[in-house]
Amino acid sequence: MTNKLFCSHCGEVIENEENGIYINRSFYTRCFCCEECAELEGFHQCEECGEWLPENKLEDVYGLGNLCPDCLEDKCVRCEECGEWIDKAEARKTPDGEYYCEDCFDENFVECCRCGKVVRIEDAEEIGDDFYCEDCRDECFTQCADCGEWVDNDHTIRREDGEYICEGCYYESYFTCEECGEVFHIDYARGDEETDENLCPDCYENRQPSDLRSYGYKPLATFHREQHEDGKPCLYMGIELELSHADNGDRDSNLEECHAILNPGKDEENIYTKQDSSLDHGFEIVSHPRTLASWHTFQPMMEKYLDEAREYTTGDRDGLHIHLSKKGMTDSHKVRFGAFVAEYQNEIVTIARRRSAWSTYIDRATNGKEAAAMASNHGSRYEAVNWYNHSTVELRIFKATIDPVEFYACLEFSHALYQFTKRMVGIVEIMKGGAWEKFLHYVKGNPRYSNLYAYLVTAYSEGKYSSPDNLTILTAHKKMEEKKAA
Repeated sequence: MTNKLFCSHCGEVIENEENGIYINRSFYTRCFCCEECAELEGFHQCEECGEWLPENKLEDVYGLGNLCPDCLEDKCVRCEECGEWIDKAEARKTPDGEYYCEDCFDENFVECCRCGKVVRIEDAEEIGDDFYCEDCRDECFTQCADCGEWVDNDHTIRREDGEYICEGCYYESYFTCEECGEVFHIDYARGDEETDENLCPDCYENRQPSDLRSYGYKPLATFHREQHEDGKPCLYMGIELELSHADNGDRDSNLEECHAILNPGKDEENIYTKQDSSLDHGFEIVSHPRTLASWHTFQPMMEKYLDEAREYTTGDRDGLHIHLSKKGMTDSHKVRFGAFVAEYQNEIVTIARRRSAWSTYIDRATNGKEAAAMASNHGSRYEAVNWYNHSTVELRIFKATIDPVEFYACLEFSHALYQFTKRMVGIVEIMKGGAWEKFLHYVKGNPRYSNLYAYLVTAYSEGKYSSPDNLTILTAHKKMEEKKAA
């Protein structure tokens, strides 16, 4: 007699043992049950080994179905990013031995298109539509020093400083020096007008006459004074005279004459000459500082050169800048000096012979306190009175000249302005508007200012810039002196 098998759940006879299953209701109890009842009690079969287990003991893995713990450990791995179980055969493995599902892998990793190495996205470089590992990137590409883009090594251009740029940045902002072949930023381009070549600063300077210094050249100053001035505190003045020319041939000829006449000792004892890119085929004459007496001793030499320069110079926009030492200036003197120039700018233009954006006048002050505030607040180096230099105050107001009387009139005016505002006039008198007439009296009564006096008499006689009343002020005293002498 055959023993019948009964389902422990429904009690029905299981005709064929193969249609029954054993289930574990508890740790100690293993019961025989039909498949329908097993599912009703929450049991499911492991898709890999076939064992029936409670639902909470199985893991539903995408593509594999429910797996028991043993089969799960054998067939699957957890994704390091999202924590989901995935088929080990389908998982993406990194060089570090970590496993990722397909989605998480694509979000975090790329394969180098050149060597196939798997790297994190943040450690890879995307160039064009491809990703490269660091080694392949450095081997095949160079980062542009300007825009930062990675460029194929075959399409980079080496700058003069050893850095590399892309072709786009080169065509936008760089040039190749036609002398040395090095690549420079366009800001450093110097044009040779005779050959129409673009040159770097060094090659450009090497093509210039040996006496033409670079713009930044500044030698140790040589101070010139007369013997009778030794041991006395002196006011020194230096000039910067800008001269433009029709072409480099005229420039070079003028340069040769300049040094031959003004530096007869073949060194830079009196002046030196510098490049100035703002001038047309030009250069700038810079003097060593001199007292006014020394400038008058130097006058025959200066007149000889200025007479020679007439043949070459053309610059209508060139300037003459005069520097005065400010070592002996008090704060109140600086206020009076600046206030006088601002207050009497319409009269001063007769001597300056121009108004220029490179030497703008500040507004007139309405009182001494306002003048003091304006004197301590200098907005630009390109104001008529430039206080920015450490040792000098610069008057930028004058138009360049090759006329000796005009040249020395500017020098003498600068000296007279300094001395007059130092001890001859107060700030209130300047503000009230009557100081110009007093200044003219001061000039005409001082033999040191003979060139300035002669220039003003001529300028006022011809009605240039200013009222003829100023001529009356200048000449009345002279006529009175002539009458007394007679």
